[in-house]
Amino acid sequence: MKTRLKKVIYLLICAVLLLVPSSSAQAITTVVTIDDTDGENLGIFNSLELNSSGFPVIAYMDYSDGDIKIAICSDVDCTTPPAIKILDDNTGPINIYGPVSMALTSNNYPRISYYAHDSHDLKVAACSNCISGNSVYTVDSVGDVGEGNAIALTAAGVPVISYYDATNKTLKVAVCGHYSCSTVSAITVVDSFSSVGGDTSIALNSSGYPVISYYDADNDDLNLAVCSNTTCTSKTTTIVDATGSVGYDSSIRLDSNGFPVIAYHDSTNSALKIAVCHDTTCTSKTITTVDNTESDGYQITLRLNAGGLPVISYFNNTISDVKLAACKDLNCTSKSIMTVTGGGDPALALDADGNAFISFRSSMTLKLAKVVKTDPALSINLAYVPYTGTPRTVSIIAYDNLSPVSGVVSNIRYNGSTTQPINPGTYAITADFTPDDILNFNSLSNVSVGDFVIQSEVTLNGGLNTYPTSTAKVPTNWKAIHFSVADGKNTTSKKEGTASVKISGNGTTKIFSQTRSLSGGTWDVYTFYYWVRGSSVPSSGICRGQVLFYNGNTLVKTITHPALDCGTGTYGYAQKSVLFAVDQPYTKVAIKFTYTKGSGAVWIDKVGLFK
Repeated sequence: MKTRLKKVIYLLICAVLLLVPSSSAQAITTVVTIDDTDGENLGIFNSLELNSSGFPVIAYMDYSDGDIKIAICSDVDCTTPPAIKILDDNTGPINIYGPVSMALTSNNYPRISYYAHDSHDLKVAACSNCISGNSVYTVDSVGDVGEGNAIALTAAGVPVISYYDATNKTLKVAVCGHYSCSTVSAITVVDSFSSVGGDTSIALNSSGYPVISYYDADNDDLNLAVCSNTTCTSKTTTIVDATGSVGYDSSIRLDSNGFPVIAYHDSTNSALKIAVCHDTTCTSKTITTVDNTESDGYQITLRLNAGGLPVISYFNNTISDVKLAACKDLNCTSKSIMTVTGGGDPALALDADGNAFISFRSSMTLKLAKVVKTDPALSINLAYVPYTGTPRTVSIIAYDNLSPVSGVVSNIRYNGSTTQPINPGTYAITADFTPDDILNFNSLSNVSVGDFVIQSEVTLNGGLNTYPTSTAKVPTNWKAIHFSVADGKNTTSKKEGTASVKISGNGTTKIFSQTRSLSGGTWDVYTFYYWVRGSSVPSSGICRGQVLFYNGNTLVKTITHPALDCGTGTYGYAQKSVLFAVDQPYTKVAIKFTYTKGSGAVWIDKVGLFK
């Protein structure tokens, strides 16, 4: 297909887009079943990571038996049934709260911390490929310990674990002495004020020191402990949020400055909140409610995407749905929120492209959802514009499956320059696009949009301002047929310049036209317009503008369009315009105005034909 034909079709598509109502275009969400062992209640506590190949790895609990299991996918989408292994066959009662937390070493070796229900101990399961075997080590067995645990790995791959000591009602941190945690280097009480340390989440700063968010059960507050050394024998504790009953299910990450970002549940308002710290110890922060639609913000996982912006998976307790929020700024004052699927106990991981993977429990099965954002398409709204002698600005629209996508177009370049062009020519357009809905659509950077064409004028004396003599009624380069003394040059009613051409009706066919030599090939694209004012124009008869193309003396194309009809009644100057393509070779072109009405009058001005 020839390039110009493609452009014509493209223009038609753009026109259709403007007429199509917006629909709720969605990212592509796929859901696969990971483990549905008969009779087992699977996935009530789970933790998800992506290995270096981008394949999901999920550690989780079989709540029926209290077993700790792992599922390792062999492809990105986990469409091939994953390898599943029981890491710890727990035989104790299943009636105590306690999450499963996992981190992967640089070699993709899982390290999983969990609360052992039978012994009430904090344990770690360590393995390489896990399927061929694993080791389980007890980290802390003094009292009832291990609830609310969270794991992080040092740069050397050594586990560091935060957890709750239910016996002493304190927050503790354990630093392993080996990659597998076969030995423990130190166990430290981080906070022992009242009943503190539930629902912990841990990150390690650039020095390898723990930074821990946790719940203060006595005061219903969200707290933060920032350790000053590896074992946290020295630390700074801060109350991050004390408004209402807050701090459940906290999840922490550190931004590029090492400042904590914490997502957590506000029980008073049944809301998901986020605290963005402005310093390392969070003495200054911004707290934002992310979602308070209806009982939102349980079972939270917070990640920061490649741009450092928060993405949060969480559970809606009212309708039992897994939800996903993507923040458009660090403080999450603007965000996109979507319901991913029915289910609970979500855990979140992001791939390099920002696509979300969510493991979750559905009924009694463990499942995995993948939310893949789509790339919107950018198109030039009007690719051909006539030359005006002033800078021309391209108009760009975004769409997906013929539905408009709202957002911001920026960094528009014309042949690589940000300067808006003036002169006729073809300009390659590139642009950036930031969608309003960042969960369903990707941002675009420096993408090719298409060609923007400033057309050259081919009209001769289109302003109708030049006349062969001062008394002439017909402009230079134009011809008139059956004009009366009342017709022709009019200096009292004009759109621009010095004069317009008046045509009044008396029942005869009046023609105002110009013909010029102009050669062209198939699928040349033209813009034709003129300005017209009407006075008592009746509905019967013809008043229209046309463009005719000839090859030699043979008429090969006539452009007649309702948009070029003059209109009826009395009205002020209005522009009539049409964009079209010529599908035949030609050697000359004619612009023709025809008026056959029995009464009324029109004033024609500012005629333009642009190629």
